[in-house]
Amino acid sequence: MADLSVSIGSLKLKTPVFLAAGPLTTRLENLVKAQEMGVGAVDTKACVSVNYPKTKCYNRIFWDARTGMLNWMLGSWGGEFLFIDEAVDFIKRAKKELTIPVFGNFKGQSDQAGEWVELAGRLEDAGADALVTFFTFLRDFQGREKEMMEKIIGPVCSRVKIPVIFKLPPEAGLAAHGPDLVRAMEAVGLAAVQISDGLGGFPGLDVNRPPYHPFDGLEFQGRDGFISGPFLKPLVYKSVYEFAAMTRLPIICSGGIWDPRSAVEAILYGAALVASSSGPCLKGWGMFTEIIRGIENYMDEHGLASIQDFRGLAGRYIRENDRIDYPGCRAEVDEEKCVGCGECLIPAHCRAISLNGGRAEVDPALCLGCCLCKYLCPVGAIAIKTA
Repeated sequence: MADLSVSIGSLKLKTPVFLAAGPLTTRLENLVKAQEMGVGAVDTKACVSVNYPKTKCYNRIFWDARTGMLNWMLGSWGGEFLFIDEAVDFIKRAKKELTIPVFGNFKGQSDQAGEWVELAGRLEDAGADALVTFFTFLRDFQGREKEMMEKIIGPVCSRVKIPVIFKLPPEAGLAAHGPDLVRAMEAVGLAAVQISDGLGGFPGLDVNRPPYHPFDGLEFQGRDGFISGPFLKPLVYKSVYEFAAMTRLPIICSGGIWDPRSAVEAILYGAALVASSSGPCLKGWGMFTEIIRGIENYMDEHGLASIQDFRGLAGRYIRENDRIDYPGCRAEVDEEKCVGCGECLIPAHCRAISLNGGRAEVDPALCLGCCLCKYLCPVGAIAIKTA
């Protein structure tokens, strides 16, 4: 039986999947439901020291199934941060109901360590098993991330005895300051790094209904929202890989992880844990059970005893210049499967494929080995073979 347990500092989770902070983590019944689905831990909505007036609806969502993009939290959503008093009460109630770890999530509103330390201390005193914090995805202190890590997060880690997790945006691994930031994270005593979904962006429009609002005439004001969904995975995977290659700190992947395969892929790229906040909003609570069972089945099929046994294995195929290494290859057509539909003739760059006698045919001398025809073939008649 595969061991799915993982550790964040001194804290042990029974499975490598947890419910990330978001709209779902403001209600206790949602945390209970996530526990029933088998998650290893639950986060809570970020809290602040400012008691914002609550908004009626902050989580207006736009889903584009064509691209796998979920654009949510459009509009003015600052009022949905928990006030620190609310967060303290919420964590106390959650600890009475749950048997799995509960994370406290917070964000200071200034560059003064005292505010951050006070928030962290109150969440720990309320019973939080770990803390998650962030710099509004680095925009607050752009260019000063290393300084702020030492000035703010260092004192936080010194104040509390529980693990502290720092959350970064999906593009973080691409930043030039990455190595310096990682060294600062390790020096201040962080327990883990979380790669999250935090890209801003506008949704598509109803172009047939002027003045072109995305929600049948409903306006959104104040913010462009956050983008999540499967389309983010390539960006998230790269950041996970880059950070995992730079540090021994556990990496948490929580951008676009909506199914078992993406969870396994994230671990293969270097993640120790995976999380989701937006996924259950579209796929339901059963998504977590599906992911956990999928990871367990994958491990059993490949004879893997622990998450560590396959964490980061994809790195062996990536050279120092971060280009994926692959052998020469070419497309081959199974004549018995081919129906002569011509879909493989679509790519504008390809000169290798033609139809001959109602079947696709590949000229190996002209084949670039790009693999696109394989994905276009609707009947699976094309395979990529090593040249």
